[in-house]
Amino acid sequence: MLAFYQINTSFFKLVEIIFVSNAVGHLLPGGVGTDIIRTYELSKNKGSGEKVLASVFLDRVFGLLSMLLVALLASWYAFHANLLDVYLPLFISILLLSLPFAFIIMRNLLQRDICLKTTSKLANKIFSFYNRFAIALQQTDIHITGLITLTLLSISVQLIRSLVFMFIFLGLGADVNIIYYFIFTPIIFILMLIPISIGGLGVRESALFAFFGPLGLSIATCTVSGLVFHALQLLMIIPGILIFNLRK
Repeated sequence: MLAFYQINTSFFKLVEIIFVSNAVGHLLPGGVGTDIIRTYELSKNKGSGEKVLASVFLDRVFGLLSMLLVALLASWYAFHANLLDVYLPLFISILLLSLPFAFIIMRNLLQRDICLKTTSKLANKIFSFYNRFAIALQQTDIHITGLITLTLLSISVQLIRSLVFMFIFLGLGADVNIIYYFIFTPIIFILMLIPISIGGLGVRESALFAFFGPLGLSIATCTVSGLVFHALQLLMIIPGILIFNLRK
């Protein structure tokens, strides 16, 4: 995504920033914390905050779109296989169809500069940054091949996440049709983006039981699977913590 804004960063520097942002962001509510740290780290190195924020924002948009696409395709397949009622596929379809309208509204809002008269230097800096961020988003020019590549990469991430949960549940002795993992896991990750818990704790486990409980899985199995996934996430942030401490 950074390449579309001519922000050139070495691969190893990107890996370092990703690990650090995942580690620090894991201690902040929802998925917003990771985006904030990632934007700060990239802006600190490149000095183009509005473009970096635009790239991080679009990366999040593609992630949300890919989660909905995976859940949509899997849910309609499950419906036609008589494994699911029509309500969830219809709901996801409505969400996806509403995205273009949300995009149009957002684009209209971004086209309006904020020029409020105030003596606060901080407020003026915030308004100025917002206007530059809006311009950066409007000037984004991603070719169709780039859009396809980004979408496929995002979808592959969602598929891997779903498979991770599938193997965790299998390890706990759960017997659930594989299609349910591709339906429910993306939705659970969307819910985890809501900034109401640290690292998704509580939200993830509650959502797992809400979706998999009706399939016959106990609250203990769903809770343990969520905590196992959380433990895997904690293992993944160890390199970020080490890099962060080495910086000092």
